[in-house]
Amino acid sequence: MSTTEIIQNIDKAIASHGMWKMRLKNAIQTQTSEFDVAFVRVPNNCEFGKWLDKDRMVLSRYPVFNQIVQLHKDLHIETAVIMQMALARKAAEATARIAVGSNFASISSKLTIAMMGWKRELKEVA
Repeated sequence: MSTTEIIQNIDKAIASHGMWKMRLKNAIQTQTSEFDVAFVRVPNNCEFGKWLDKDRMVLSRYPVFNQIVQLHKDLHIETAVIMQMALARKAAEATARIAVGSNFASISSKLTIAMMGWKRELKEVA
């Protein structure tokens, strides 16, 4: 796997995970989602999670890999909690769980920062 391919997968993941906040807001507003809670909870149901699992042997040589895997897992767990609240019509609680300063925001920020750092590291080596 080339450095360019890793960077491209990181970029896709950053964009994809950025979309989840919008999906959650939509679920909160409509009390519906195309995704069920059990599916959302599993980290390797998304393309990034599948990639992390599939190429674990290559990717695990990077020091930040385990941190990214854990943050990604944590983000899926928190997203599932919020999705469950949204689908249960607990809009106020769900909205608070995605607000600035929330656990979701913190995990999401840490994951993005870790992925951006990984990209910088890869570019410096390339």
